[in-house]
Amino acid sequence: IRNGKAFTPAVLAEFRKVRWVILDEMSLISLRLLHAIDLIMRSADDFFKEEPFAARSIVICGDPLQVSNYIFLVDL
Repeated sequence: IRNGKAFTPAVLAEFRKVRWVILDEMSLISLRLLHAIDLIMRSADDFFKEEPFAARSIVICGDPLQVSNYIFLVDL
């Protein structure tokens, strides 16, 4: 995703409406996925594009010990 080019204006307009991002099963979420979500949210909002996740509230829940930490090291 570069400068929101992967999304149509209609899709970006829908992302602008998002106020909360809720991610469950944090043990399965990689750093790459978090970064991709951050880029998507920033590309959709020009006003807050310098803020992490375009100043949206992020809720990450789950058991961090459910899966080995190896998953986190793979994406570094």
